[in-house]
Amino acid sequence: MAGLYGVLAGVLKSLADQLTTLPPASCGAVSEAVLTLLRSALTNGASGDFVRQQLTDVMKERLKQLILRHLGNPDLNLDMLASELRCSKRYLHRVFEGEECSIERYIWNARLERCHAALRASAGCGANVSSIAFEWGFSSSAHFSRLFRGRFGVSPSEVQKQAGMARPC
Repeated sequence: MAGLYGVLAGVLKSLADQLTTLPPASCGAVSEAVLTLLRSALTNGASGDFVRQQLTDVMKERLKQLILRHLGNPDLNLDMLASELRCSKRYLHRVFEGEECSIERYIWNARLERCHAALRASAGCGANVSSIAFEWGFSSSAHFSRLFRGRFGVSPSEVQKQAGMARPC
């Protein structure tokens, strides 16, 4: 059980260091995970599998928040994430196993969602599609357009045009 207290102390210290950067929407989930971990550490009845799962959930939440904070960085990748979270890339893949997509796909999907929202918000205002893509971490407008069409079934400019018809700037 002494190892669990060390892990819990590390999680709490890391959380304290990053607390001010967490978005308000994630605070409930993170605090619930930390309280569950603490409860597990204080009760001797918790199994090792349960504690490991709770640690995985906390790390997954930290990973997602780190991704969302750095979406605009074109250098956001698994190496950067592993370095920031002080763990191996293999561990990050293991943490993300239960998700419907890989970490890399999660990053692309989050970027595409942000671009979609930005395109709709900028409709009728003359915003450049490429500049929106670059703002959210894409480094190639052609690659962005291919991924966008694959995800949403229409081109980025079509989304912007349709939103512009619905409401002027």
